Amino acid sequence: MVRQLNTAVPTDFNRIYVGSLDYFAKPADVEELLVGANLNSFQKIHISIDPISGRNRGYCFVDFPSHQEAAYALEALAGQSILGRVVKLGPCVPKGHGRSSRGDQSSAEFRPVFQRWGDWKGADGASERKDGAGFRGWNSPREQTEDQQGPYAALNRLQSYSNKDSTRIRIDGLDKMIDQEHNDPEIRSFFSGFDVVAIDKCVVPYSLRSTPGNHHHCYVDLGSREEVDRAVKELSGTAMNGVVVRLSIARDGRGPNQHGQSQSSGGGSQIDHKAREVHGGGRDYMQKSSWRRTDA
Repeated sequence: MVRQLNTAVPTDFNRIYVGSLDYFAKPADVEELLVGANLNSFQKIHISIDPISGRNRGYCFVDFPSHQEAAYALEALAGQSILGRVVKLGPCVPKGHGRSSRGDQSSAEFRPVFQRWGDWKGADGASERKDGAGFRGWNSPREQTEDQQGPYAALNRLQSYSNKDSTRIRIDGLDKMIDQEHNDPEIRSFFSGFDVVAIDKCVVPYSLRSTPGNHHHCYVDLGSREEVDRAVKELSGTAMNGVVVRLSIARDGRGPNQHGQSQSSGGGSQIDHKAREVHGGGRDYMQKSSWRRTDA
């Protein structure tokens, strides 16, 4: 989703931007914030959840039935926090229809393996997605429909994933990722002939960020443990984009608890949190660059 800043403040909007989220804040955490501020009229939370790491993208959008309710929400949420982080707020208006607002794509042609973006409709929406056994089972990408993608499907995958029979693979020796739009097809091409379920971002250990060389790694979910074993055997030691890579079974599963908060806490330390509280946190939402124009 592309966001552009504008010097003008919109006068008519029913969507608000909620930023500075802890990367591991879940849709339910945002919903709890809204309900706690008596904003029960919200229609949906538009948020991206990664099905491998469980991370959001540090921000989300909330839709309300009217401009008046959205404007009131900005006042009601000013200075509020989620998981100890004071949220940043701003009004949003659609940019237009040139790009899609659903998914990680930054162009209309990009179709990710797993659609991370989607609408969270709270308790009512969740109940619509349940059967007698709980959340609907996760399906392979070709079987997924749009409403099975997004945060519900991502959270379902996180809950159902088991390290016991890992279908997750780790690729080491990668160069720095440009963005997910470039990373997704490159990984898919490398795993041609395999059932690729989900592709994570390429990241680098903090200690190696300033060290020359190809130190990035990426996690990929395949359709079965048999495919993981075959991929490690056939692809490890081969070249991807001219660079020899190493493949291994991701035995730790790389779930949300595998990330150190110091490296992935959504943008800031405890000192940053205190500084935001001292300076008013989200109360500056009507300043020059505090609102977002979004593709939705």
